[in-house]
Amino acid sequence: NTTPMRVLPYPEISFDQSSFTGSYEPNTFFNFIKKETGNHFMVTHSYLLRSLYKVIKPNSNKVKFTNLSCLVIYLQNEHFIDCNILNSEDNWKEYNQPESYNKRIVLMRHCPGCHNFTKKGTFGKLEKRGLSGKYANCLPLTVDFIKNKIGYLIKNVFNSDDILHLKKYRVGCSPSLRTLLTLTIINTCLSRPDTIQKLGRITIY
Repeated sequence: NTTPMRVLPYPEISFDQSSFTGSYEPNTFFNFIKKETGNHFMVTHSYLLRSLYKVIKPNSNKVKFTNLSCLVIYLQNEHFIDCNILNSEDNWKEYNQPESYNKRIVLMRHCPGCHNFTKKGTFGKLEKRGLSGKYANCLPLTVDFIKNKIGYLIKNVFNSDDILHLKKYRVGCSPSLRTLLTLTIINTCLSRPDTIQKLGRITIY
């Protein structure tokens, strides 16, 4: 890619017209998002979420992020305000949202569709293998779950009253199939004709 890179304060992260490229490092990522402006919605992996939560809340107990659950970070400019965990099995219900902030960063763990196990591999560990396998999670179940919970997704994940007044978020994901797939499912469910007919028009950027 010959696109000139934007000058960023962190040498580990570079930027071109289509994406950011960076190292897998929660401290750097946390400092990086402090510099960004506006609201962001990103689909990522549980390891980053757990590691990032430990950076933000070093004295807290270890937490687990189930599939489609979110870590929400609140900032006032570059100042960290608070963070919350929104569990997908609880319809992403949020407790104790701060009153004053101007940036909301939502990080969602990808759907379970690609975490499929086929057989025991090296050292007796279960082997992951794409979108196939004896114990594959069914993709239609994920689509149905998100489609049926779309109202909660709008209200709790995107912190909006309804689809007509959905707050603007810059969206993205890590460069992997499972995160891109999750983001595509969410975007498709939000944009479905029947969803729009029931709830109104939607605009996300």
